[in-house]
Amino acid sequence: ATTITAGTWHTCAVHATGTISCWGYNGSGALGNGTTTSSSVPVPVTDITDATAITAGLPHTCAIHDTGTISCWGLGWGSLGDGTTTSSSTPVPVTGITDATAITAGFHHTCAIHDTGTMSCWGRNDIGQLGDGTTTDSSVPVEVTF
Repeated sequence: ATTITAGTWHTCAVHATGTISCWGYNGSGALGNGTTTSSSVPVPVTDITDATAITAGLPHTCAIHDTGTISCWGLGWGSLGDGTTTSSSTPVPVTGITDATAITAGFHHTCAIHDTGTMSCWGRNDIGQLGDGTTTDSSVPVEVTF
């Protein structure tokens, strides 16, 4: 493994090959293997072979691809960044990000740094955690306001 992340109930690792394995609780699909069956041993994430970074929130996981795009999977609530609030047990692309260099996840939200140094966040925003000056949830990335 080259990097590891731990969510509240699951853990994931990126391998040197760019593939990802996850293990733990999978009730919302946070393991990314197309099921909602939990696993006490690592299982491969579906269709990712070029991951460079990974982060895990409470019920979701996101990875940066070597192209700078991001995919997320797990509990919806907008935390997958695909414009929906639908959960997914397989990776879905985050809308509009093609230049991510870093990523981190919170409880039900995720934030990424772009190669320009700007930041975007998506997901729950009930206490302003997206940094856009509102408390409105967003299922797509919004720019952090400085």
